[in-house]
Formats: sequence, C-alpha cells, structure tokens
Amino acid sequence: MNFLFDANCNPRLIDVVRNVVAGHVFEDLRVTHPHADEPVWMPEVASRPEPWVVISGDKARFRKPAELIVLKRYPMTWVGLMGTYIHAGFDEQARRLAEAWPSLVRKIEGQKEHWVYKIKQDPLHRNPQRQRRVIVERYRRIAEL
Repeated sequence: MNFLFDANCNPRLIDVVRNVVAGHVFEDLRVTHPHADEPVWMPEVASRPEPWVVISGDKARFRKPAELIVLKRYPMTWVGLMGTYIHAGFDEQARRLAEAWPSLVRKIEGQKEHWVYKIKQDPLHRNPQRQRRVIVERYRRIAEL
C-alpha cells in the first residue's frame, strides 16, 4: 500500500509507521509537492497507476464545500486524524497511529470504493495503561460527500 501524509501531519509520524509495518510506501507531501495546493498535487497522485491513501490532519477538508468538490473530482482513499488527535503532542499522536495502523491497513486492503476513514479515540474503552483505545472507523464514501 502507498500512503501520502499531507502538510497537516507531523512528518515524524512517517517514521513511526515505518517501524510498525514493513512493505508500504510512504511519502511526505511537504517533500514531494512543496507549497502545492490541492488542485496541483491531487490530480497527479490520483492518476498514478497504483492507488494511494492520503493521511490528513485537516478535518475541515471533509466539511467545506470547495474541498468536497476537489475530493470528488480526484477520488482517493483518505484517513482523517480527527478530534483531539491532531491537537495531541507528538508522543500521543505516535502511540495512537501505531495502535491504529494494523486495523487501518486491514480495513483498506481490497476495498472496491474510495472511503474516508477516521482515526479517533474510543470514548468507552481504555487500554491497560488507562489510555483510551484507538479505533478506525469508516466515515463516508467519497462518492457520497
């Protein structure tokens, strides 16, 4: 699988997931498309022969009408780092992403449609260290945005 971390994610998160699982390709948008807006980089990434999953820290991307038009025009699978996730410190972000990564990959593998997934904390369950468990949730089909 191929993953692109957008400019709203801490670039060190790529190193975290590289250490969790091998065999995936990771790109940092700041490196591959510096200073590029969505109309510039999204068509290029969406037209690649292999599918890419975009990891995004911009939760507004999935609510603003102008952003939704771009998402529909260039369909890809997106993973939103939602809620308190993006405001947490790096160590907590890394812990949550490492915990969620195996589940995220399982859910995305073999999918036929492009979806938006959310990584968020489970409000009801805590792990043995008393931290909230991290869950991966299908949010919406890109076609339905």
